[in-house]
Amino acid sequence: MDRLASHWTNPANVERLKEFERILAEFRTAQAEVERIAHSPQQFPATQILVADALPKASTMLAGITRMIDIEQELPATAERKDLLGVMADVRGTTAIGLANIRAFLLTGDPAFEQEFDKVWDKNQRRFDDLTARRSLLNAEQDGAFAEIEAARTAFLPLPAQMFEIRGSERWNLAQWALMTETAPRAGRLLSILEGEKGSDGRRQGGMVAEQIGLLEADALEAESSLSWLQIVEGALLLGGLALGLAVAFLTNRSIVTPLTAVTAVVDRLQRGEQVAVPGTERADECGELARAFAAFAEEGTNARRTQLALDTADVSVMVADANNDIVYVNKRLLEMFGAAEADIRRDLPAFRVDGLIGTNVDRFHRNPSYQQGMLAQLNGTHKAAIKMGDRDFTFIANPVRGAMGERLGTVVEWRDLTEKLALQGEIDQVVAAAGAGDFSKRIGASGMQGTMARLADGINQVTKLVEGATKDIGGMLRALAEGDLSRRITADYQGTLGELKDDANRTADQLAETVGQIQAATNEVGNAASEISAGTEDLSHRTEQAASDIKTLIQDSNGQVKDGVQLVNQAGAALADIVGSIGKVAEIVREISSASQEQASGVQQINGSVASMDEMTQQNSALVEESSAAARALSDQAVRLGDLMAFFKLDTARASVRSKPAQPMAAPRKQTKARPAPAAASDEGWNEF
Repeated sequence: MDRLASHWTNPANVERLKEFERILAEFRTAQAEVERIAHSPQQFPATQILVADALPKASTMLAGITRMIDIEQELPATAERKDLLGVMADVRGTTAIGLANIRAFLLTGDPAFEQEFDKVWDKNQRRFDDLTARRSLLNAEQDGAFAEIEAARTAFLPLPAQMFEIRGSERWNLAQWALMTETAPRAGRLLSILEGEKGSDGRRQGGMVAEQIGLLEADALEAESSLSWLQIVEGALLLGGLALGLAVAFLTNRSIVTPLTAVTAVVDRLQRGEQVAVPGTERADECGELARAFAAFAEEGTNARRTQLALDTADVSVMVADANNDIVYVNKRLLEMFGAAEADIRRDLPAFRVDGLIGTNVDRFHRNPSYQQGMLAQLNGTHKAAIKMGDRDFTFIANPVRGAMGERLGTVVEWRDLTEKLALQGEIDQVVAAAGAGDFSKRIGASGMQGTMARLADGINQVTKLVEGATKDIGGMLRALAEGDLSRRITADYQGTLGELKDDANRTADQLAETVGQIQAATNEVGNAASEISAGTEDLSHRTEQAASDIKTLIQDSNGQVKDGVQLVNQAGAALADIVGSIGKVAEIVREISSASQEQASGVQQINGSVASMDEMTQQNSALVEESSAAARALSDQAVRLGDLMAFFKLDTARASVRSKPAQPMAAPRKQTKARPAPAAASDEGWNEF
């Protein structure tokens, strides 16, 4: 354009070109400044004040008040000192909450956080005034810490207003502000010089391009009024000039106007949060540099949004903190996890609020903040730890986030709530211990559990329920066997080893019932045989007694005859005495009588011998009868007792009818056996008369 401008005849156009070059140089400078600010801490001046000035002073205040509280906790507790400790705690709590609201406002720009800070800081001022009024109660070490807090607080007080003012203004993002106030206006002025000012209809009119076209048209008219022989030349020059002007306008529009218009449109869309591709990044001129800068800026924003969306939909609980350990991001899963556990966490950390996590420091999750800060400051790799808050058990995995040059940018923390898992493990241990002790009635409470935990609890409960049912069935069957009930069977459906155990138990009961049935049948047969033996023995005893009675009668008759013979002898002796005088006459008679008496005495002796032999045989028969009767009674008693024992068992009627026919009752033989002693006693009396 400089080369073409050397032929321009309108000084105004030359001045406009100079102005265009000056503005273009300013545009380049402004663009370079935007790129420089966009990659430096100066991009967010309010945050720079927070990091460079406010946070160090706030850290001094928090460290000092924490040291005062730690010292106070070691001093004797009185009502006055307890009140002093409460004032210290309020100062520390309101300081931390105020700092969190500052961070939240700087991150979001939401005026609600500024209003919340004002309320919290008013309370902080009141409690600090209360602490100042009680300064006389402080010991030397606490008073030194108070002096440090007071100095840091004095320097800190004007900073929040500065940060709020900057964040609430258009200059809160200097790169964006410079782009909109320095770069974009100059781009518009360049377009105005080239194409003219934009009208109400949005179209540009005038400018160097239109003027060049007008000049070409004027030159054409002037040439037309010239000599006719020059008309052809002039026409050619006119056409050449027109073509040249159009070419200049086209090249100018294509090389500068179109890219700048596209960049301006992209800036507007980026401000609205849209994801757009920046055109012109392949160009080698200044417009290409501008496009590449915007493309890099847009890519960073896209990556940040993509990462945030991925973490928001992930099934892990993630927290991100900056280099100062302030929480700058939490995903939805973590908010859900801490939301469900908020009541438990607040039992140990009363100031904990899920909706206030952003902007707070991660040391809120530790009772000793200095330990947490020291651990994170020295974090060079993965750090795993467990923490208990209320009745909740958590684990977290912390990893440092570093930049391309190795500088520490922050920390990413993955949280896990193991409360349900540990509770399930404890219940599993109780169920296993109870099962080891033989108690299968224990169950795992699966209410509230989800996913794998719920399926595991249900599986263990099903196993214990199955084993409990099997043991109850087997125990019931064994108790029935112990009570003599052989009709009990296991009817539930079991598979595998329990099914085999069920079949074995039922088969054993069947075999035992069959054996008992056989024993009962044999017992009935033994009872019948004993009854028959007892009846035969009783008949034999009666016949033996009858024979003894007949012998007794015979002996009594023989004794009578002997007595009659003796009486006759005595009568004969008396007659002999009467007729002693006539001995000679009757001597023959006496000898005959004597001979008859001797024969009769000999017969009596033979009868006595026979009776003695019969008595001995009868006594032997009686002894044998008694022994047989006793044996029959004993056998009958044993059969009765065996029948009583077998009656203990209760058989299934259907099964018992198949195995054996019930034997006749044995009650009658038992009664006859018990009545046997009476005949034996009568027989003894008969023999005693011999």
